[in-house]
Amino acid sequence: MHNFHPANFPNADYDALLPALRLATRLLNCEASMIYYHTIFHVKTTKQHYPAGSNVEYDEYEAVYPPKRPITVKEVRRVRKEFSNIADTMQFHRKELKSGTKGQCDESQAEVDLSVSWQGFRGWPSAINYNEKGYADLVELYHQTTDKDVSAPLAIHYVQFARMLCHELSHAAAFYRWGDYGGEVAWADNVLTESGFDWETIVWGGILDDEHTLLQWPGITTANSYLRKGSTLKCVGQPAAADIEWDLPLGWVLQMWRTSF
Repeated sequence: MHNFHPANFPNADYDALLPALRLATRLLNCEASMIYYHTIFHVKTTKQHYPAGSNVEYDEYEAVYPPKRPITVKEVRRVRKEFSNIADTMQFHRKELKSGTKGQCDESQAEVDLSVSWQGFRGWPSAINYNEKGYADLVELYHQTTDKDVSAPLAIHYVQFARMLCHELSHAAAFYRWGDYGGEVAWADNVLTESGFDWETIVWGGILDDEHTLLQWPGITTANSYLRKGSTLKCVGQPAAADIEWDLPLGWVLQMWRTSF
């Protein structure tokens, strides 16, 4: 995918990252992901009232709802065009991030001339930062691998790196469509707004927390964890008081390297 061109990863060991970038491209091009991005890029927002008892039930917020039909070939082409536009304004940077933070997406201050495809796009560029330590661990494992087959630890690192890139790219898409308002738009009937977790839930059915755990989203545990870190989550309702967590066999993660998954 054009977003993952070598020029977008300055001063990185691109050969070491390439399997993760190919996996991320595969994930972004799956049908569920294409429906998500078609919705983010091209579906109009719907005004909704806050729930009763919220003390703001007379106020409105905006949500975006996916179509209840398969995505068309023409719509897929339009999504890929938007990805190409975003790629022209984006770079990925290694950065020392807070403990437990794999990546983050920030609005870019770069002055760019971004040609958007239809009226209403704000066209904000973004910068995606990925954790220096996670990158170093991945590169070290890559150069330790001498066999043709990728080791399980390296495959897991690749899956997590690809997951991080796709997660942050969903934030970049929201900036691209809505500017600084991107974090305010809810996905369907979700009571918490976090684009990356929305994308993960569309593709995997929950948050891929690590190689053996899938977490419910929206979920109170993840929300509280983010809030403790000082992150901002817009709440348009009350999440369930308890979360659902699924244990995943290692083979589930390794299946992503097969022809179908």
